[in-house]
Amino acid sequence: MHQPKIIIFKNLPFPPSENAAYRNVPGRGRVKAQVLKDFYKELEVWEMRNRAFLKAVREYVKHLKAIQLDMSLGVHRSRIYCKDGSVKRFDASNRIKAAHDGLAMLIEKDDAYVFSGYFEKKELPDTAIERVTMVLREFTPRAFLDDQCGQLTGNEALFSNTI
Repeated sequence: MHQPKIIIFKNLPFPPSENAAYRNVPGRGRVKAQVLKDFYKELEVWEMRNRAFLKAVREYVKHLKAIQLDMSLGVHRSRIYCKDGSVKRFDASNRIKAAHDGLAMLIEKDDAYVFSGYFEKKELPDTAIERVTMVLREFTPRAFLDDQCGQLTGNEALFSNTI
């Protein structure tokens, strides 16, 4: 069995929230907001700086039938936590769609091929530039992993339903 390649995309632009990415225009419907257009312009600059890397990535991913895409959002501490240390309402999952669409544009493969992945908020100092790191690999279905590692009986779980 071959080991899947892992491709790391560092310092990608920070995606806008899905709530801010589009606006409704009477007579035209839903249109891209300026914040989403600016995000795509930043991606174009990233693309120009990483042409050779992207050429190799595009060649590799064109043969993949399914992708796992993990994402780490580097976020300012002040957007994650209040001064008293409690967690703020910063919904990082609202940024997944724009990030996936942007990466799809870069690698020239539709984000419909993304079958799995996780995301996390990574705390950054407020002086740092908010950026994204993505890790792409060939998707391995959980059923395959369960066959290799043995089925969980439910005894290993803290909570498990019986049905």
